[in-house]
Amino acid sequence: MAAVLDAGPAAGLAYSSALAWWGLRGFDLVPAHVVRPHGPGGSTDHLGRVHQSRVLPASHVVTYRSIPVTTPARALLEVAGAIHPGRLERVLESAWAERLVTYRSLAEELQT
Repeated sequence: MAAVLDAGPAAGLAYSSALAWWGLRGFDLVPAHVVRPHGPGGSTDHLGRVHQSRVLPASHVVTYRSIPVTTPARALLEVAGAIHPGRLERVLESAWAERLVTYRSLAEELQT
């Protein structure tokens, strides 16, 4: 939570940290990856790894277990290019089995 608050308003846990927060195996909370809307943002020293996004609708950050976090669908797309395709397939299957994502949630995410 400290890393999210440190990143500023409308920020949320993201990338691999978000997947770990959602309970998907093989991802770590630390270092905390946080996403916030693109724009001026104060200090460059943060408690986590801060990513800025030009497209960060309010609907992409939800509160789960008291922490603002990106939706599972967004988090999966955030890491998709950085992990092996086979691993992505396994994580996607796990997210589907846990009912964290649906076809619709993934399709909507791809359209934004």
